[in-house]
Amino acid sequence: MKQLRPLLFLSYLVISLLFLNSCSPSWSGTFHSGSVSQQQFSESLNMEIIKGLTIIPVEINGKTYRFLFDTGAVNSISEELQEELGFKVVSKGKIKDSDNNRSRVIYVNVDTLSVGGIEFYNQSSFVGDFKANPVLRCMNLDGILGSNVMRFCNWTIDYEKQEMVLSNQEFEESAKETFSIPFETDIQYNQLIELNIGDKTISKVKIDYGSNGYLSIPNDVFKALKEDNLIQQTTFEHGVSQAGIVGKVIQKREEITVVDSLYFEDIKFRNVVLADGGSGLLGSKIFSNWIITIDWEQKLLHFQAQENQKTDPATFGFGIGFSESSGVYTQTIIEGGPAEFIGLKPKMKILSIDDITFDNEDDFCKFLYLDYKKDVIDIEFENFDGNILKEKIIKQKYSLK
Repeated sequence: MKQLRPLLFLSYLVISLLFLNSCSPSWSGTFHSGSVSQQQFSESLNMEIIKGLTIIPVEINGKTYRFLFDTGAVNSISEELQEELGFKVVSKGKIKDSDNNRSRVIYVNVDTLSVGGIEFYNQSSFVGDFKANPVLRCMNLDGILGSNVMRFCNWTIDYEKQEMVLSNQEFEESAKETFSIPFETDIQYNQLIELNIGDKTISKVKIDYGSNGYLSIPNDVFKALKEDNLIQQTTFEHGVSQAGIVGKVIQKREEITVVDSLYFEDIKFRNVVLADGGSGLLGSKIFSNWIITIDWEQKLLHFQAQENQKTDPATFGFGIGFSESSGVYTQTIIEGGPAEFIGLKPKMKILSIDDITFDNEDDFCKFLYLDYKKDVIDIEFENFDGNILKEKIIKQKYSLK
């Protein structure tokens, strides 16, 4: 990216999903079925980036729809799309989102979907409620392009050009230096890699384009890194989270730090924000600094550095969300950050940011689509005493204890 987007201006989204069970014994075979049309192809398409999430056009029955490109999820269509097209139901089951919220879903067979003119046949998809999460509702999504579809070819994602290439031809290195990381897959074709911090290995880290964060790891791994003095200074992000597709609000308190020693052999990731409480997800804040090819034939991730790398994470120190009852409100606060300094706390009502006044959900959506690059913002909010305050917040590096 040309400039680092402020962290936590909108609370992180993590649209990774885990399917839990199915009422039909034949469901697993159905999920692993499918095919692709052309024998040899290499096609490019434009993609849209909204707060670090990637939206691509997908054609079904001659009509173009908006799909989230998400390596951490299985394929999905919206309830509205299923009502419109009436695909055959093949099974029923449950999903678990990134906030560990569970939801019952049906699985359908999408007979043909087209990406960049390449047709994918008989793809199993769950039917999801994309209006349950306010941010997803703003994005007007019709579905998720998941890993069970991606596995049929290679995908190159270039955030700087906002371009994607899908191909079934052998990967060829360009003039730029290329670093490669091997990956393995699980039952739903998630790509899992190993990364190192110091002399410690973090196993089964999921490559997740459905997350617009950095790196989250399990609590016990974070604790072990602290015990080995590989993490020394930390702070906390606390409040509430509404990061998953199910949309349920949960309490959140995560310990976070910034590490400069995340690597795999010759590839190094500088100044990475590391959070505990996750299952091991590597999100788009890192991907945006690289041109990445997901090479399914060789089971490799190929990294080519962008010319304009941003490796100095900064933050306004808060995240916002929307609800029908509260309007736009503060979801999370970073302890010791600039938002806390001016008195902002979780669950306070946000009235305006710069020239956007938050009167309704449309204003929240308008703000979501802004490519915000400012280092100073004017914010108006209501504190718990009912007082209306107007303050400036200056974006800062993470303040660690």
